[in-house]
Amino acid sequence: MNERIRTLPFHTQAYQSRTYGDDRIDAYLTTPAKGISDNTGILLLLHGWGNNGQEAYADDSLIYADRYDLLVVRVEYRHSGREMRLAGHELPVTQPTTYEIPYDCSKLQTVDCLRALAAAFDAFPAIRRDRIVLWGGSQGAMLTAQCLVFAPRTFSLAILVAGAFHPTSRDDVLHKGYSLDVRSADGTQVGFEEHALGPGRRFSDAEREIRSPFLHADLMPGNIPLHLIHGVADNTCDIRHTTRLYSLLRRHGKTAFFHPITGGNHGLEGAAPDEDTRLKATLKYVPDADWQVHRNLADDFTFDHDLPVITSGGTFRMQYRAGIPTLLEP
Repeated sequence: MNERIRTLPFHTQAYQSRTYGDDRIDAYLTTPAKGISDNTGILLLLHGWGNNGQEAYADDSLIYADRYDLLVVRVEYRHSGREMRLAGHELPVTQPTTYEIPYDCSKLQTVDCLRALAAAFDAFPAIRRDRIVLWGGSQGAMLTAQCLVFAPRTFSLAILVAGAFHPTSRDDVLHKGYSLDVRSADGTQVGFEEHALGPGRRFSDAEREIRSPFLHADLMPGNIPLHLIHGVADNTCDIRHTTRLYSLLRRHGKTAFFHPITGGNHGLEGAAPDEDTRLKATLKYVPDADWQVHRNLADDFTFDHDLPVITSGGTFRMQYRAGIPTLLEP
């Protein structure tokens, strides 16, 4: 691992790590080549479903750190990637090898990401707290949207690339327009719900709703740039996820921008040479000025409060006490 990238174990909520045997998971912190300065902000950079968090976007983190003077935080969130493999955990042969079933699918995984950010604040107390950027790809984009719901006072810019923004069901992919969502190994269209839980299993209404940024777009901040990037030829996360979220954001008066990538697949391969990776598309479509936006408000981590998120099964509450986020069940 690059000498500018350090591993930072931190304590998360309601999880026993397969790596540590307690509630710790890892964050990976990338510092700018010139070091932390008075102007250094922070970027929470979130990988997708089943990826190895230590490897995913490691090279990109160096570029973002240097170009925009940012401490970059990546997260080895629960049920996924290296957190599964390092502990020697053996999955049944019928299950994938890089994530666990049932899979959290972005409820407490969002808490993992926000707690990684809190740990970075503690590790670098001099970091600027008025320039906190979010970037996520694929499920990482879903986590980015969830972070905007659960911490709406915190971020100055968010970039959501090739995202899924609702745990789609079989009915969604067969009858409601999400036909390009990822298929199971035998080619069956099952949607992200069964992809996470296993064949034939479903979330309760409340658990589906708390995992759906579609249903909580109104809670996202309205005064920061929100850039949505998606390949038109994506056959893993249907582009309808992004077009619908964009429509909802605009309907609620958010400062949202949509950048469709012609020819781009899930990773944006097949697009024009200057936008055929997620990094290239981000650098092309997100203006440098947006990376320099500063928020004057105190972020969510700086004062004790609860944020309600209402579902049909009751109200979840995102609680901040002493700078630590915790999700309270109805």
